[in-house]
Amino acid sequence: MPEPSPCSDCLVRNRALCQVLDAPALQQFAASGRRERLPRGRTLTWQGDEDGVCATLTRGALKLSVVDADGSERVTGLAFPADFVGTPFPGAATMQISALTDCDICVFPRRAFARALNENRKLETELLRRTLGALDEARLSQTRSGSAPARVRLAALLLHLLGRGAAGCAANPDPNRLELPLSRGEIGQLLDLRIETISRELGALEADGIIARDGRRGLRILDRSGLQAAANAAGGGR
Repeated sequence: MPEPSPCSDCLVRNRALCQVLDAPALQQFAASGRRERLPRGRTLTWQGDEDGVCATLTRGALKLSVVDADGSERVTGLAFPADFVGTPFPGAATMQISALTDCDICVFPRRAFARALNENRKLETELLRRTLGALDEARLSQTRSGSAPARVRLAALLLHLLGRGAAGCAANPDPNRLELPLSRGEIGQLLDLRIETISRELGALEADGIIARDGRRGLRILDRSGLQAAANAAGGGR
């Protein structure tokens, strides 16, 4: 009887980078890494680390950030289940990766991951495809949000969080409820908006019947089409 795959119970098996591997290759790949629980607030990789890791997120949400010379942190991106973080190439880590919620991850040492890429052309191609896709998405997002009104930026972020599974951090997620993994300050860093602006725009979305507050960081989406319209709107002020 064949040995059961260590990935048989993985929640993102059909969406993660390793989905392109056949059973024998997956078995070998999994043996080179380890599963790890990363509690909320814990850092996986510090900016400047020389001995970084590569990881696939299977549950939770991660924050990608950079620390400026004055010690201030700027949020530059988010990672959700099935996302890959880190780099297999040598050199100091260019960003910090921290847990926004309790996370489950599959962690691979850089050398082991680089070896897997060399041995599996499909894995290498899939990583390249995802990297180029993320780059295109970042360029489009920067183009759209550079001059977009605050309401548009915030609504687009809420839709992104819903679509990428931030709500799925709970065991039985409500598709119309979102537990924000970011503080308002972190949202401000990500969207280049002031905290007061974020509070004002959240209040406006609530007054329009599009969202409702639900707990300290919870939001209930009352009108998804209205939220989509807000994200696609043109004009308005910051």
